[in-house]
Amino acid sequence: MRAEEGLDVLAISRSTFEDLTGRAPLLQTDIERKRMGREAVLKLREAMRANNPNLAEMKVRDAVTDRVRTLLASTPFIEVVAHMQREGPGAYAVLDEHRALVGACTVDDLYGALLRQTPLHPQR
Repeated sequence: MRAEEGLDVLAISRSTFEDLTGRAPLLQTDIERKRMGREAVLKLREAMRANNPNLAEMKVRDAVTDRVRTLLASTPFIEVVAHMQREGPGAYAVLDEHRALVGACTVDDLYGALLRQTPLHPQR
């Protein structure tokens, strides 16, 4: 086998690789959720193209979930990761100490924050 274009190679330590693969189940679940979401959007588009008369009558309240998953903004990062592993990834409403909505949090948000704030393994 031969590459037709130049290849980028990333060398990582064994411990970093183990950290990344240890997170794979959580990321895999999130990838599957995103795939299902894309399929739902495609089905919705098909229904709209078919001029489905039911869509003209539907309201957002007919589609929303009544069980909103929440997190407190003061919850430690590691507890949120454990919570998402138990409950499943997805969008969580983030509430302040007065139970007011301050934002939303997903696995992508956590992973992005982790990458921005700290290296997976501090350099010695």
